[in-house]
Amino acid sequence: MVRNSLGPDFAPGASGPGTIAHELGQVAIGLLAGLEHVWQRRRARAALTATSAHRFCYGILLLMSILLYRNYFYPSSNGNSALGHFLPVVVSSALGYGTAALVTPIATRRMSKEAWITAMLATGGIVTAALGPSFGQLEFIVIGYGLGVVAQGIAISTTTILQREMEDEFRGRVFSVNDMLYNGTFVLGALISAAFMPVTGRSQIMLLIVAAGYLAASVGYRIMAGPPADG
Repeated sequence: MVRNSLGPDFAPGASGPGTIAHELGQVAIGLLAGLEHVWQRRRARAALTATSAHRFCYGILLLMSILLYRNYFYPSSNGNSALGHFLPVVVSSALGYGTAALVTPIATRRMSKEAWITAMLATGGIVTAALGPSFGQLEFIVIGYGLGVVAQGIAISTTTILQREMEDEFRGRVFSVNDMLYNGTFVLGALISAAFMPVTGRSQIMLLIVAAGYLAASVGYRIMAGPPADG
């Protein structure tokens, strides 16, 4: 098999790939085109905004949870032992992801995907506000499960909306934008909150900010999305 058997296919007369700077520039142009394509479609734009809002809040809560287990729940133990106790939170989140994979298709046959995303964001705010202020380990395990459902429920619905709204020629670029926002806003949430988070992770103010952020995102998304496309 020769080197270019699997592509890419260059235009007639083209000599092949250019410099790294040129190729990076082409990638950036493609991403900007995908972003522009999304921006022209209200429901797709709203879905990406909802995903970004969730991931930003989720980044804050993950950092808080790690600090709580390391410096608040088990301050005298070593890092490996403390993070070992964090495992139930990880497992509960995974179970939440699995639950959402089962429940979301059923729910979105009975309500619009826009309504489901709205409900998921609201659920994130309610669960965080109701259980978080106690700063108990059991409560954070339950929060982990709840936000696992929220995360996967939003992700599945967003993917479906993007598939429905995008033209084929832009689909790859749009999903690249989605991946960048998905990961970038998560890191941004953790990074910004690190400047304000106490070393123990126990911060009522940060917790309430996250809860309020979820609820505000729920209302904002519903307004942005407009009338649902699927009833």
